[in-house]
Amino acid sequence: MIKSIVLAVSLALVPLVASAASVGPVFKVNTAGEKSGVLTISNDGPDRSYQITVDELTVEGGVSRRGPSEKIRFAPSIVTVKKGATQSIRYIKSDQVGREEFFRVSVAELPTPGEVGLIKLVKQDLAWIWRSPSAKATLTGRWIGDRFEVTNTGDASARLVSPSSGSATRSGLLGYVLPGETRSFALPDFPHGVVSVEVNGQRQDIK
Repeated sequence: MIKSIVLAVSLALVPLVASAASVGPVFKVNTAGEKSGVLTISNDGPDRSYQITVDELTVEGGVSRRGPSEKIRFAPSIVTVKKGATQSIRYIKSDQVGREEFFRVSVAELPTPGEVGLIKLVKQDLAWIWRSPSAKATLTGRWIGDRFEVTNTGDASARLVSPSSGSATRSGLLGYVLPGETRSFALPDFPHGVVSVEVNGQRQDIK
């Protein structure tokens, strides 16, 4: 009993280091001709190092899969940002293949040597897309229980935001549906009818 109390007090006295960094852009859509740009990291916390990695999302059998990609290269890919500073990291993008390429750019905090306490290392996932101007998402939907299943037969991914049906609404990002992908989203308490949702900035009905 005494050992448990001592352990609890000891843990309470250990400082908790929290992340205070912001990364951007969190979401961006580029055209095929945009082959370079910058990612920014602003750090309001203690000095911290970050590693940048890139995955590409592809669709196989109606399901999206994520795998490492070298189509976007950052220089440098590991950077230290001082407290109160903002760092810009340049990148170069290879030629676009197909109508659209969808990437997840991850910015992960790295542990600092000699740091003590309970360290919360944060990994931020950014959605970056390269898309031909004429590419479009084509969506159909159906209800399966309390989940709304969306299929995209178009050639552009669909960014779904703030769905509503009848008097039921849900604010914020619902998710992405890539070309050729089928995804289902939990929408409890929604009436099982047409769902209105913002798709790539334009509201439309999915049915």
